[in-house]
Amino acid sequence: RFLHRLGIDHIDYLFISHYHADHIGCTKEVLEGFPLRKAVYDRGGSYPGGVYAAYVKAVGDLRHTAMKGQVITLDPGSPKPVKIQIAALDGNGVQTTNENDLSLDAVIRYGKFAAEIGGAPETMNERAIATLYKVLDDWFPGVVQPGHVQRWKGARPMLPDGPPVLGAAGAPGVWLSLGHGSSGWALACGSARVVADALSGRMPAIDTEGLGIERLR
Repeated sequence: RFLHRLGIDHIDYLFISHYHADHIGCTKEVLEGFPLRKAVYDRGGSYPGGVYAAYVKAVGDLRHTAMKGQVITLDPGSPKPVKIQIAALDGNGVQTTNENDLSLDAVIRYGKFAAEIGGAPETMNERAIATLYKVLDDWFPGVVQPGHVQRWKGARPMLPDGPPVLGAAGAPGVWLSLGHGSSGWALACGSARVVADALSGRMPAIDTEGLGIERLR
């Protein structure tokens, strides 16, 4: 219903990070409502179980195995097309049976904007970390001491329409503040205030219409 409200009636491209049921389990139902027109990209290979078999059947001949470095241009006629580049997949040559580690990892580019989607949280991008160190050293010369740094990377879940969900979950005593994506730090304090106001029964300082879970039902 949410996609229909946005005027979306089909899917051009589908990118599958990996074959766990929470990622491909509803492929058949989704494509029945929103037909796939061009292609689906995944890591190739196979996976045991009926959920994977149903996924393969649902996408049919439109299934393609992605290749590292491959670039898919979503709107080639645009002066600033959106491009998706496959950055990694299938463990990048590392021998592993962990399905998360085999995930397809893609970078979405639009003009100067770039966002990396997918990949395992425990996998570090050494070039990106080196860039962070360089910028930090440019701003604060001499402060960088890589040998004394604890590195951390976290997943950044987000919702399909962009904004987070804030407020009551509908179950007694359960409150939500989730789905901030890459804006987590920027929205953290404001989100905490909105939820705190809701918990205490205060009128929020901003209009919170559309930020509740009801918009996704």
